[in-house]
Amino acid sequence: MLPFLHDSKDSQPASDQSAHAAAPVAEAHPLDALTGGAFSAATSGERAQRVRDWLATDPGPEDMQAVYKELSAKDRGAAKALRDRLEELRRAKAQDAMAEEWRVKGQALLDSERLHIADALAWQRDAAKAGAPLARPPLSEIRDRLTERVSVVEDLQQRVMVQREAAALLAQRIELLSTNAWSNASAQQSGLEADVARWHEQSQALTAD
Repeated sequence: MLPFLHDSKDSQPASDQSAHAAAPVAEAHPLDALTGGAFSAATSGERAQRVRDWLATDPGPEDMQAVYKELSAKDRGAAKALRDRLEELRRAKAQDAMAEEWRVKGQALLDSERLHIADALAWQRDAAKAGAPLARPPLSEIRDRLTERVSVVEDLQQRVMVQREAAALLAQRIELLSTNAWSNASAQQSGLEADVARWHEQSQALTAD
């Protein structure tokens, strides 16, 4: 009688079968679940897509930095989107810090009792030279308020100049009257007094402004 033939699979020793059953499964990367499987993706293209999908969820800077550190060591191409986002955040942070610095300087000018036109113009020139974001708040608001204040100061300066010239003309008229005959000077006195009174009124208005 022929000996009973066993199936080859059944003939494997029990120790071999248990070894296959106990074969360890590769552990997932600690950041794989966070990124939606970016570390376990089979190809670079899949990793890059999963990174982009994860970035669309607006993750925090600390998480992005941790993922970039790990992923860039494995796949720089897939980590490029992360690097670009981190660079964008760094630039935005630097812009915010610069905006705050120039906001404080501009506000100090606005809060001063006397605004010098040269200081206001220098603020805008130096802020632009430094790359401060003058086109968006709060610097755009500071710039507009300084421009308005400069316009007011220039208007006052012009009015003061006119008053000085008027005062010089009044002084000349008084000096000329002193050389005229009394009757002639007396006839012009009322007109001169009215002009002097008007000059004083305008000067008081300038002081109030």
